[in-house]
Amino acid sequence: EITMLTFTSDAAVNMKKRLKQMFMNCFVLTKQTKYLELVSDIEKMRISTIHSFANEEDLINFEKYDLLDKHLTR
Repeated sequence: EITMLTFTSDAAVNMKKRLKQMFMNCFVLTKQTKYLELVSDIEKMRISTIHSFANEEDLINFEKYDLLDKHLTR
């Protein structure tokens, strides 16, 4: 699993583009289809701002420990 964090949304978009290009270059050089699979999996990778990442983790933990309703009712 790949996780990449940055400060701005624009930087996150740029990181996705650069990672996609890197995987495409690896495919062109090696002809290994695993790099094409990585290109199609980029949207599944966690590439976001630190703020978005923290919010996602909070929601996961709230749900995991059944705190979501308790937290929202305070």
